[in-house]
Amino acid sequence: MGSLLAGLTYQASRKAALEHFQRALKLTPESPIAHLEYANGLLLLDAGSNREQALELYRQAAELEPADAMELLDVERARRGPV
Repeated sequence: MGSLLAGLTYQASRKAALEHFQRALKLTPESPIAHLEYANGLLLLDAGSNREQALELYRQAAELEPADAMELLDVERARRGPV
């Protein structure tokens, strides 16, 4: 029911969400938060089948060099892994 309401209300779809995450990662490949949010989005869409890809995105984020204090928090969060 949630996906139906999201589609009707916000024109949201699984396909559109994945396209937006992929575009964000392409535009900001060195951004830890882009990796984390993509991973979290994958887990929200389907934790079972997307778990390996999400874990890989967390691993990638954990290896990035933070540009500032906020990114340091994101990298540290990635090192802890998904909740």
